[in-house]
Amino acid sequence: MRLGWDALHGYDWSRLSHAYGRAVDTRGHLMRLRKNDEAGWVEAIEHLFESVVHQSSLYSATAPAALVVAGLLEDPRFDRPISIFGWSTEPVRAHLLGFLHAVAEGTEPDRTESELWQAYCTICDRDTSGGEDKELDTEDYDAIIHCRVVAPVLVDPVLRCVSHKELQTRVQAADAAAMLCQVPTVANRRTEIITLLESRARDADTYYERAKALFALDRLGAVNRAFLFDHDTRIRVRAAFASNLADDPDGTQVILDAIANPDHIAGWYPDSDLQTLPDDYPDRLIIEAIRRVPDFAELLPTALAVASRSSRSTGYPDWSMLLQAAFPEPFSTTGSLNDAQRAYLQALLENDEIWNLSPVETIGLPPDMLFALLGLPYDRQLLSAIVNTGS
Repeated sequence: MRLGWDALHGYDWSRLSHAYGRAVDTRGHLMRLRKNDEAGWVEAIEHLFESVVHQSSLYSATAPAALVVAGLLEDPRFDRPISIFGWSTEPVRAHLLGFLHAVAEGTEPDRTESELWQAYCTICDRDTSGGEDKELDTEDYDAIIHCRVVAPVLVDPVLRCVSHKELQTRVQAADAAAMLCQVPTVANRRTEIITLLESRARDADTYYERAKALFALDRLGAVNRAFLFDHDTRIRVRAAFASNLADDPDGTQVILDAIANPDHIAGWYPDSDLQTLPDDYPDRLIIEAIRRVPDFAELLPTALAVASRSSRSTGYPDWSMLLQAAFPEPFSTTGSLNDAQRAYLQALLENDEIWNLSPVETIGLPPDMLFALLGLPYDRQLLSAIVNTGS
């Protein structure tokens, strides 16, 4: 298949369509990428995202446009940074790689061709008044299949960008490569792509790029458990959250260690895509720890560490989630405490910071209501009596 400008001239764009009708304007927008006109580049790339892959939908113009874009990735002019839609400023090439990512995603890789046919090939009535037969509307299905057909041709241009000199280009290329790898027609390149992404996750100079490569590998369910033992704690935590390591015992220990030693974790993630521990940190770590360690007695050392450091500044949900894990049945139902419950309540009693919280210092259910739901008093004197007597 032809790429770049050869692909551009190989189609009758008036016979192709995008989200808003005939794609006659798409050819003109792509032609603007030939000129040294940054305003034209912005409009062209915004057109690709708005019309050619509109809201993840694909059209008959999508595959031809992808072939054109893939052939332009090595143009040195596209090192220049621009901003589209008010997004962060990145090199033109990075935006073009983002478009190819969107094309691959739009092929709905998780669906078989049979499932796509069932989903998109609906019966439409062309002309009921004339008595003509009904026919299948296959336009959407055909657009997806066409993009699947061209996907293997997009791989090499994208992979060449994974080792580009510019950081955002490398990151976007890794992301696009991982998305292309999921397209069924690219299955024969899976091992090669995973090996390349793994090398970036292992050897890149910055934590940021290493973590981004791990995200890409995670989309493929292919994070090597060796990353659980990486020299960088941040990489170990990122690996522990990988879908294919969701129940790995070493990954569980990484998470428990991170909960126990949290001071610098909140600043690890410089953008939203890297926020394994996002604004609700450390909640996500604790939620995952509770999921992986359902026996609260095993979770107790971690819970005690959280209880001892919890304060108004660290927030309310961290210790409260562990309290709920400690009492799967309300105390008012059981009437007795086990050793782990007693130890955790004692740790909470010893921390002045978590008592008498005002409503503005809590998130979600107020502490008095939480304790009531668990059959416990939110009163230190009364709770201390229960802890000391067990009833």
